[in-house]
Amino acid sequence: MPLRDAIAIDLGTTYAYAYSNKRGEVLREPSIVAYRKDSNRVVAAGLQAKRMLGRAPSFIDVVRPLQDGVVANFTATKGLITYLMEAAMDGKRLLKPTVLLCTPHGATKVENKALKQEAYRSGASKVMLVKEPFAGAIGAGLPVKEPRGSMLVDIGGGTSEVSLISLSDLVSCVSIKMAGNAMDKVIQDYFNQRYRFAIGETTAEQIKIDHGSVCPMEEEHTFELKGLDHTTMVPRKLVASTAEVREALEPIVQAIVQAIRESLETMPPELANDVLSNGIMMVGGGACISGWGKLIQEHTGVKVKIADEPLTCVIRGMIEILHSPGDWRDVLINSDEEMG
Repeated sequence: MPLRDAIAIDLGTTYAYAYSNKRGEVLREPSIVAYRKDSNRVVAAGLQAKRMLGRAPSFIDVVRPLQDGVVANFTATKGLITYLMEAAMDGKRLLKPTVLLCTPHGATKVENKALKQEAYRSGASKVMLVKEPFAGAIGAGLPVKEPRGSMLVDIGGGTSEVSLISLSDLVSCVSIKMAGNAMDKVIQDYFNQRYRFAIGETTAEQIKIDHGSVCPMEEEHTFELKGLDHTTMVPRKLVASTAEVREALEPIVQAIVQAIRESLETMPPELANDVLSNGIMMVGGGACISGWGKLIQEHTGVKVKIADEPLTCVIRGMIEILHSPGDWRDVLINSDEEMG
């Protein structure tokens, strides 16, 4: 039976998703919180807080509550969870909802406990955790329960995870801190070092989304960006190319490809045969960058499929768990304790 009065929250390092089974709508917000330094009072979260980046007065901190998918700032994490719970319920607070959260495979017991504590402090009556690879695989439609090897590559904001799943179990998982945020950083560094031209985090992210690629494009193009010239110390415009963005992304891309190769090289033979037959599934925001299928197949010989709506695979998997919790007990962390 579906859980009553339940909320699923995917707390990503860059973006967070929330779903209430009462409202039935997926919400997406930047994982950013603004709070007063003197009182720890949260003044904004989500998109409103993102608009304050680089513009807030000195007495207000504007931060990302999570780093690499785990709690880095307790005040901000509680503020973000509270904000998402209220938004998912359209401002109509339930008395004590059940909350399902996902956590990276590499998160420790201490980190998972900290995440649950912040959810309880935000008003949850019960908190369940699911490892992100399972939620992503379920949302992507992979046969998680079957005795068949399924490989999932999830390129998120803070981490990229290469997971091998069979019989509701995580056979292996290679996790690296090379993902969307690192891509934004290397784009910033590239233009700063090559042209002494500074761009902000938001601009770098948009360049990645609009002009990023991991292998040569059929039609390369140029585009204009605005930033600060470090030589003259005045704002100006710069014309850049998609080839330059690809060059900037190269170290991150190669690290992800290497993680995929390592996972393929160490998997059991029967599961390797399954992956060779069925291919690799990619999810997460980083999967939207052009060229992954061609590049990975060139390096591994394995075909690649980008999931439908890769950005929302994790939250879609979590929604499936909320609707049929009894069917997914095996993929929940401490499921016996949490499900009763």
